[in-house]
Amino acid sequence: WRGAARVRMSVGTLILWVAGTLGVVLVLLLVVWIVMRAIQIHIIRPTLVEWNEKAIDVLRERTREAVRVRGSHSPIAAMRNERPEAWDACLGRHAFVTLPGAPGRTHVVEAGDETAPLVVLLHGFPESWAAFLSLIPPLVARGYHVIAPDLRGFNLSECSTRLEDVQIARVVDDVHALMELY
Repeated sequence: WRGAARVRMSVGTLILWVAGTLGVVLVLLLVVWIVMRAIQIHIIRPTLVEWNEKAIDVLRERTREAVRVRGSHSPIAAMRNERPEAWDACLGRHAFVTLPGAPGRTHVVEAGDETAPLVVLLHGFPESWAAFLSLIPPLVARGYHVIAPDLRGFNLSECSTRLEDVQIARVVDDVHALMELY
């Protein structure tokens, strides 16, 4: 009888020990989560914004330097409507449109018949609409209406320095607005 009571007490003690240990582990996990969240909000996010601002400054300086060194024959100058004659056949029409919720004007290259089915060409990072120079003429020749925008912050489209303005959901909103517009 004494052995059975000892076993019951040992099982009860074990249950209390496991419950206490799990409580301590959960509290530690909560503390780690709070610390990681604070690091994300107060250290990582401002650092990313600072890096983004520095990258924008570097890109602007490199763009100015390329235009200065290469003059009107540079792709950058060409995209500012000082384009060489060789590009004229495939560029289409350039426009700057203001989209709802966008931080500024968006540069769009449009080609083809406006009543034809729409094809939207979206570039990746770090590119611009010029990535599709070889695709625009064949698509137009096959009867499509093609638009190739410079996405937010790329090439000739304007950009905000706020991190919220460059999230993928905002880019999706811009593309949707462009499709409605064209």
